[in-house]
Amino acid sequence: HMSDYLESLGSKIWSICVDKTYIVEDAIFTNLQISQHEAKCKARYALFVSLSCVEFDRVSDLPTASDIWAQL
Repeated sequence: HMSDYLESLGSKIWSICVDKTYIVEDAIFTNLQISQHEAKCKARYALFVSLSCVEFDRVSDLPTASDIWAQL
């Protein structure tokens, strides 16, 4: 059901969650990078707010939604 929720937030949100090649950029220069960064932030937030405290503690230090998704 979590995947359905993430997909409902937008295709970019879901693809950021499952894209193992996505890299958190040190600097953002292009509109595409801005869009990807915003989607990454939304995906991480969507995952975090839906987790129990125990689950959150397990994944809160992971840098990407993909890493969080894989750990869950």
